[in-house]
Amino acid sequence: GNAMLAGYAMGFYPDLGKTMKDFFHADQTYEPVKEWVSIYQDMYPIFCSIRDHILEDLHASAKIFKNN
Repeated sequence: GNAMLAGYAMGFYPDLGKTMKDFFHADQTYEPVKEWVSIYQDMYPIFCSIRDHILEDLHASAKIFKNN
C-alpha cells in the first residue's frame, strides 16, 4: 500500500482507484481481535496523522523530482 501511495503521490499512477484495483487482489480477510479494539481506536488518529504527513512529503518530493 505504501509503494502504491508513494507512486500515486509522485505522479507515476494518475488514477488511484484503478491503481488500487491493479495492486490488490484480496483472497482472504481478517477480523479485528476484539481484545485490541480499544488499542485500534487509540492508534487510528496517529495512523491518520502519519499518513497525512507522509503524503505531504511525497508531494513535495514529486515537485523536486519533476523539476530535475
